[in-house]
Amino acid sequence: MNAAMRRDEPVARAVPRIHSRFGRAIFAGNLAILAGVFFFDSITPADNVSICFAYAIPIVLSILEGGRRPFLYAGIATVLSVAGSFIQPPNDAITLTFVANRVIAIGTQWAMALLVRYRLAVEATLNRSLQEQRETVERQQRFIAMLSHEIRTPLTVVDGQAYRLIKLSRTSPPEDIERRAQKVRDAAARVNSIINAVLASASVGEKAIQATPRPVDPKALLTDLVQNAVENGATAVSCDLDGLPARIEADPTLLFQLFENILSNAIKYSPPGSPITVTGASWGAEVTVEVTDQGRGIDPDELHKLFTPYYRGGNSRGVPGAGIGLYLVDRFVAAHGGSVSIASRVGEGTTVTVRLPQSMSRERRAANA
Repeated sequence: MNAAMRRDEPVARAVPRIHSRFGRAIFAGNLAILAGVFFFDSITPADNVSICFAYAIPIVLSILEGGRRPFLYAGIATVLSVAGSFIQPPNDAITLTFVANRVIAIGTQWAMALLVRYRLAVEATLNRSLQEQRETVERQQRFIAMLSHEIRTPLTVVDGQAYRLIKLSRTSPPEDIERRAQKVRDAAARVNSIINAVLASASVGEKAIQATPRPVDPKALLTDLVQNAVENGATAVSCDLDGLPARIEADPTLLFQLFENILSNAIKYSPPGSPITVTGASWGAEVTVEVTDQGRGIDPDELHKLFTPYYRGGNSRGVPGAGIGLYLVDRFVAAHGGSVSIASRVGEGTTVTVRLPQSMSRERRAANA
């Protein structure tokens, strides 16, 4: 954590305390207003009910408390308004008018409480809408930044290698031409992987993912993934999966994709030859799979952003990717009714933990139907 963040920590901790003290002060002030209005109500003539409308003041001021107590204040005001009518009861000539005015004043108090609550509900709706719009704009900006970097780099490679092939095609040996052609193919494959990742994210969207549960051998699935990684050069990947059950109920396609994304990230963000461990265990009606690496690690301040589409942390410089893998992992795990968490320390490594139910609940089955 840098020095600026450390300086900001006391301020961040002080803000909730200030808000709490302010709220308590407003609450005490409103109670004092109610008591003061009741005092004047008790000493003014009985036919002067205009004082009862002053009970609405603390109801309106409850906005400053976040609107948590408008009905409490309205209830207290009603009790005090009724009590005030007995301290100085009216004479018979004005009883009907007196009661009507008191009823109107009490109705006004409750109408103010309803208006305060409605106003705060509208404000909350607008804030949510603004937050959604802000997140949409930020997601678009991340997407554009990702495309501009991740596609420009391979295109630069394609352009440079194609230029050299043209210039040196008559004099270069076949091995050199083959090497440069392979770089072009690798760059094209990188662009293709970015496009596929974007298409996968677009196909998932914000809608609920439909999981098709069937019996799956989690140990065999993860062993195949590790074996594929080893065959592709990740020689330091090991696994301990003896604690997993022989069968769980899950969607094998989604399960394979989510663990492939996690293992791929562990490999990408670890130095060559750095150990990566995949472990599995069963706890009651739940299975737990952990993928642990000793790679770059992640800044703790970025952990909560990792499941956001197109977000790439500060440790991703020089590592190709679209910032979609963990977003899809989170969605696929949620489709099974499970959870995923990440623990990491910069320079020490990362552990991704996936928890899945051994069998999908009846409600989850209905949601996927």
